Amino acid sequence: MPTLTELLRDAAGDVGVPAPFDELERVARGRRTRRHRRTAGMTVVVCLLVVVAGVTVRSRSTSKQRVATAPSTSVAVSSSVPVSSIPASGPLFSTLTGDVLIFDSGYDGVTLVDIDHRVATRRMGIGQRAGDQPFRIARVGSDLVVGWGNVSAVPIAGGPSRALPPATVFVPAVEPDRVWLVDYPNDAGTPPRAKLVEESTGTMLADVASPFVGGASFGTGIEGGFAMATAHGIDLWHLDTHKVYAHLGGPTGGQGQTFDAVGSLLTWCETPATDPNGPCNSVHLTDLAARGGPKDVLKASYPGKTITAAVISPDGTRIAVSTQDGAVTIEGNGTRQSVVTVQYPSTAWSSDGSRLYVTSNSFETSHTSLDVWSAATGAVEHADLPFGGLLQFVTATEAEVGPRPERTKTPADCPAANGFNEADPHSVCSFGF
Repeated sequence: MPTLTELLRDAAGDVGVPAPFDELERVARGRRTRRHRRTAGMTVVVCLLVVVAGVTVRSRSTSKQRVATAPSTSVAVSSSVPVSSIPASGPLFSTLTGDVLIFDSGYDGVTLVDIDHRVATRRMGIGQRAGDQPFRIARVGSDLVVGWGNVSAVPIAGGPSRALPPATVFVPAVEPDRVWLVDYPNDAGTPPRAKLVEESTGTMLADVASPFVGGASFGTGIEGGFAMATAHGIDLWHLDTHKVYAHLGGPTGGQGQTFDAVGSLLTWCETPATDPNGPCNSVHLTDLAARGGPKDVLKASYPGKTITAAVISPDGTRIAVSTQDGAVTIEGNGTRQSVVTVQYPSTAWSSDGSRLYVTSNSFETSHTSLDVWSAATGAVEHADLPFGGLLQFVTATEAEVGPRPERTKTPADCPAANGFNEADPHSVCSFGF
């Protein structure tokens, strides 16, 4: 079966996905397959793979503000400090956030990291299957949406997963409680189908054929429709008319790529026409509902770099731009601020947009780098989580996550605690850090 990356590349061409992610997909897929082959009767599974993959080189701009983690409430973590000696109490950063980070664990589960109470919770059985791709977890209302081939929704507060209508891949919608499910056919001459689904009930609201055959792919949902990445920019398609109503990108532009959408705002880029498989080094923040048609409200160039993500803040005033070299930069309000540089960064805004979280991909490693940027002060705080196995993440509040089981001493204690078993889809376990 082709990977998600291969499916999308078949439909849209190479849109600049960093090569290292293909290797991570391969490794994660193999580990998922082996894990699902283990019997349900197994009683001890090592929950944390301690594989020292090397030391991440952290490069920080000297121009940004930098504050240390409050010494009275947290302990600096390094490989020389036993995890059991780190107190599982007190906030991780100098200011209480009320946030919980929810990570794809690379298997059929998620890890919830409560940074104020320094508690991590592992939950299994969220609906992923052996062979599902990582780096694809989205929040829709009070649920998480995961998987491909079989797409599932699972409550953030915990509970059984619900199957959504079958699809190759899901594409986030901007409307509340909505998700696009996309089927890519085996026949390259047949257009993919897009299904708009009410996520909380699984109700099908629309089932339409894409106007594109080859050379284009579904990027993300937009107000009233979706954005398609084409060989020459971005086409905007509307559900009411079943027509493309606008195009982003010039006639000399190359392959289009979408990143994120919030309300009427869309982040996107295009490669040079002279190098369709080349770097995307200029990102647009475009208001699709502007008078007279779509209009850029921000454009940021990164010469010599390749942009891999551009995530819009909830209020639409800023974007967090990630580049292939691992640098994360805040753009907006007429300013540019370097935040951090890590290997394979993942970014997510807090629900109120007051903070940006940046983590390193820690699949098969023993630590996770975590940074938080404050919109109020422009300051960055850093912490080193003493466990790995964390991939892409979304944010939620403590109230949304709900109660969690009493924590154990260390991550290594998790498999044996509370009858926790990674082969059991109902297992839950918490540990302090």
